[in-house]
Amino acid sequence: MHEIYLDDSYRRENVARVVTVKDGKYVVLDSTIFHPSSGGQPHDTGEMILIEGEEEVARYRVVYVGRFGGLVSHEIERIEADKREPVEGDLVRCLLDWDRRYKLMRSHTAAHLLSAIINRETGALITGNQLDIEKVRIDFSLERFDRAQM
Repeated sequence: MHEIYLDDSYRRENVARVVTVKDGKYVVLDSTIFHPSSGGQPHDTGEMILIEGEEEVARYRVVYVGRFGGLVSHEIERIEADKREPVEGDLVRCLLDWDRRYKLMRSHTAAHLLSAIINRETGALITGNQLDIEKVRIDFSLERFDRAQM
């Protein structure tokens, strides 16, 4: 599987082939722009559009992306209930929710900057973190908390 997001985090769209589908809603592709949840960073969301030639056959929301057994798996929900599920070999156009991705990228960068400053000033290391669109939590290995030092 080609994890496009590792090489080009600004890529917003790609066409991929369906490799496997489980229970009609867990899809593994041969390439993906969707970043899975990992290390305190939430997964990407967006849409998959099933295509045959130039025709759109069905649309799905990408509601969760995770890594399972070394593969990136996309959990999808049908937008139109009467449309078919994807099957192995289908082509899908993947559309990233760019606003969400960009906010998460900015939060991620800000967390690195803040962590570097706190490490430089206190020597504290990161012990955990949780990124989100609206807020970021970073845990540090401070021996004692000194509000004035912060």
